[in-house]
Amino acid sequence: MPINYFGTSEKIAYFLYGTNILVAARTHWIGDFGHFWSLAVEEQFYLAFAPLVLWLPRRHTVSICMTMMLTGVATKIALEIVRASALSIDVNSLINFALIGFGGVVGLSASRPAPKWLTGGVAQGGTLLFYVALPAAFGTWPHLWPMLGKLDAILAGALLFQIFQSQQSWFVTILEAVPLRNLGRISYGAYLVHPLLHFRVIESLARNVNIGSTPRSVQLLVELAASLIIAGLSWHYVEKPIIAWAARVTSRSGLRNNPPIRPSDSVLP
Repeated sequence: MPINYFGTSEKIAYFLYGTNILVAARTHWIGDFGHFWSLAVEEQFYLAFAPLVLWLPRRHTVSICMTMMLTGVATKIALEIVRASALSIDVNSLINFALIGFGGVVGLSASRPAPKWLTGGVAQGGTLLFYVALPAAFGTWPHLWPMLGKLDAILAGALLFQIFQSQQSWFVTILEAVPLRNLGRISYGAYLVHPLLHFRVIESLARNVNIGSTPRSVQLLVELAASLIIAGLSWHYVEKPIIAWAARVTSRSGLRNNPPIRPSDSVLP
């Protein structure tokens, strides 16, 4: 019996940012929109984190992040003990809150000076190389990668810390090259659409490619290229105009609330 990916439960989960909760409860992905689980975790984090930051003094913000980290680790251990499914552990809100909390700690502590040898271009490049090497080496290990994949966030946080500390390094200069900046600009859109662009769909539209004889590596490259093209079109024709419109609305609102001072207004009596 086929699974209904657009039933009432799925629609409620998508609308209320509870996709990860539904995925964990069913222990399987819910169609091509299952990757929205990460967006759900982000929104849940903001709803939990923002009130705490507003209600508590600023000096406690790092402590809040640390508490979320410890809570996530404790949740991970507890779920492993009761032998919860690997998927339900992977999408668990509290476990992923720990990763976001770690990012908060990195951001709040980034202004503290660090040794140049630890933050220079060579160190930045080494951290990125290690970050890429881990999934390449262990990404196909189903029992090991779920743990290493989470710990890999430590390297991502370390790299962000290094970049903040040494923003004039040769490594940062490479990252700021136009092609990489454009890729970063559309990466979120590519993330949203990539699960929808299966090679079989692309092949059926092309009508001139035999999927049986196409190597999987080529299929992946075609899917990646299609994702980037659609994300680029989305940025140019959808996201960019909306951002420009929002900027104009914000600017007009600011002028109404804070009208410009006329020369006559500043004349003292």
